[in-house]
Amino acid sequence: MSNNSKTTTKILQEAKKTVTSRCEVVVDNLLLQKINTVEVLVLKIEDRKQTSRLVHDLNKIFPLPTLQHIKRINKDEIVLCNADVVNPFDILLKAKFDLTGLSSHPRKIKVPSEKPTTRKQFEDATLLWPCGFHENKYLEKLLAGTLFDQEEQKLQLRWMKAALEAAKKSNVCVGATVVDPSNNQLIAVCGDDRTNNPVKHAIMVLIDLVARTQNGGVWAKSAHDYFCDSQILLDSFHHKKRDVNGFGKPVGPYLCTGYDVYVTREPCQMCAMALIHSRVRRVFYGCSYKNGALGTLIKLHTVRALNHHYEVFKGIYEHECQSLF
Repeated sequence: MSNNSKTTTKILQEAKKTVTSRCEVVVDNLLLQKINTVEVLVLKIEDRKQTSRLVHDLNKIFPLPTLQHIKRINKDEIVLCNADVVNPFDILLKAKFDLTGLSSHPRKIKVPSEKPTTRKQFEDATLLWPCGFHENKYLEKLLAGTLFDQEEQKLQLRWMKAALEAAKKSNVCVGATVVDPSNNQLIAVCGDDRTNNPVKHAIMVLIDLVARTQNGGVWAKSAHDYFCDSQILLDSFHHKKRDVNGFGKPVGPYLCTGYDVYVTREPCQMCAMALIHSRVRRVFYGCSYKNGALGTLIKLHTVRALNHHYEVFKGIYEHECQSLF
């Protein structure tokens, strides 16, 4: 084989490896959408010495309670009021506002209607008008795909691989694992058994197995449904629960609090809600599903009315997970 052929083969292998291990965050659509805008009237400041007084007086006459995130001044222009204000100059006259240093010819423009949450939104917003922004570095790492280091990525591949092996033995080719990230301990692994019981989706079986480690659980355990690195039998295995972030002091035995779940296929609405009730920290799924509730039909984990939220990532061993169906 020529050197060029070897190089091409190596590139293709690396590309395949990259696709295999791709991990993409699934976030609220609000973080991905373009910044919304609202129209305002602006006036040119003709005498910069009057700027301080103009800002002070306009803040009293035309406060901007819904636009606290934007700057009142942009270079030589000042925001007068929202564009839907009727006869703003009549209001200024009644308030005996001093127009000295200010143009009397307003210009209608669009400004950000809300405070930007991400740096991308901030950059887009400032193209319209200056506004305030406090960067959330953790969120930016999530969006940029730089949150996990190489060791964490290797572990993610390992846990999803275990779920894949369980899926191959299950009736519906879906497998799942749950891990305690505070010590990288595998807690449970299972396959899908809905052909015997319509409720026994892989996630539901997994949560039941975790409940068994806490002296709970209602379903009989399959011989292939559970293992841990130290080969401790399920019936004698007990573990301490961590806080919701996966670290810190034990906070009492409540299902999957602080745990990470890996599942080969995107969970349905029932399973996604069960994961919320069980208080997982993160969910990783391999491939999307037409009835999936963590990115396809809805993003259940982002519903603000719920009392718990977990992070969701997709794409680990995506091709391998998809090929099971």
